[in-house]
This record gives sequence, C-alpha cells and structure tokens, in this order.
Amino acid sequence: MKESIRITPADFKSLNPTLIMEDPALRISDASQYAVVAELIEAAEEAFRNYTNNVVCLSTWEKMIDSFPDNGDWIETIAPLYDVQWIKYLDTVGVEQTLASAVYSVDSSNPHIVGKIFLAANQTWPGTLSQVNAITIRFRAGYEDPNKIPPMIKRGLLWKIQELSRQRSLCSQHLLK
Repeated sequence: MKESIRITPADFKSLNPTLIMEDPALRISDASQYAVVAELIEAAEEAFRNYTNNVVCLSTWEKMIDSFPDNGDWIETIAPLYDVQWIKYLDTVGVEQTLASAVYSVDSSNPHIVGKIFLAANQTWPGTLSQVNAITIRFRAGYEDPNKIPPMIKRGLLWKIQELSRQRSLCSQHLLK
C-alpha cells in the first residue's frame, strides 16, 4: 500500500498537553515545557501511526495511486477514515478530472481497520492515463472528538510519551557530563 501524506497538521491540543504535563511519570515542572510536551505528543502519535496505520487527531491526508482497483478490490486509507473530500485523476488524455462522489462508496464503519473506498453499485471506474500517481485521493482521518479516542489508545500514547521523555532525560544527562 502506498503511503499517505499529511496535508494539514493534526491538532494535538485536543489531546490536552496540559493534562499530560501533570502526569508524575513525566517529571515536568513548569509551563515553559509545554512545547516539549507537544513535540513528545506528536512523536508518540507518529510512532502509533507508523505501527498501526491509524491516526489519533483529525487531519487531512492525500494518497496517490497509479490506477483504480480491479475486480471488486478497494482503495485503503489510514484509519479511522472520517470522510473523502475528493478523488482527482488524470483521464486517458491527461486532463485532470474530479470523480463524482456517486461513483464510489466509503466504508469507515470500523475505526480500527483501514478505511475503504470502493466502487458504488452499477458504476465503473473511469479510464486513467497510464502514469505513476495518476489518481489523488484527499481524505480526512482521525477522531474529531478527543473523547471518542479509545482509552487503550490514550494509555498507549501516554506510555510512549513517558518513554520518549525518559530517553530525552537520559540524553540530556549524558550531554551534560
């Protein structure tokens, strides 16, 4: 599966860095460390995404593919898929077109499994230029409401943030010697 590229930054403020700073395991004592905690959250979320192909905070992504799928296959996106904003493609003569949303359907029913974009009933995929990255899909993925992030994911992120914080402390101590 080709990698998706984040177009808009995730809003990590929804994960409440101030509350994370209060975690005693992090040993962060003052508000001047807010930026450090925000970086740790971003790094933890990136590790989570790389391991699971899921994202936490709602953000916009683009995925480029060479051609539409064959024989009932689908296009996979990062989970949880929130919505598909558009699908653009180069037609057989190289002119960019926007695919009508009636041509495809979206399955985002399980937030822990990849989102799926597949051909709607009684539709056919258009012909495309035989070229690398002839199709671009723009979609949003992540949890819109931080209260809907499963507790297990929140705990995992906190553990990763704690681990990154410990590594940061060890590096700092080593550099000061």
